[in-house]
Amino acid sequence: MVLTPLLSDKTHLVRQEVAYALVVFHDRRATPALVERLTTDKDDGVRGAAAVALGRSREAAVVPLLKCCRRPDQPQRRSRKKKTKETSFA
Repeated sequence: MVLTPLLSDKTHLVRQEVAYALVVFHDRRATPALVERLTTDKDDGVRGAAAVALGRSREAAVVPLLKCCRRPDQPQRRSRKKKTKETSFA
């Protein structure tokens, strides 16, 4: 993937925006690079963007890592369930 090498850019804003952009592609090849950013990047925004991208990937293998990296003061989010449209026939 063309974007993945940019996760190592020297500018934290580039790394952060690339992590958010990878959410759209759902490319599993980006997972190792996102895990590296989540676990080693010094910038909070980059780590947060990597966590969002990994969370949206819905890969079961990253769930324990995401739980481990969650701040204790952050509430745990529940998975979204599809809302069913209710119609009333009155």
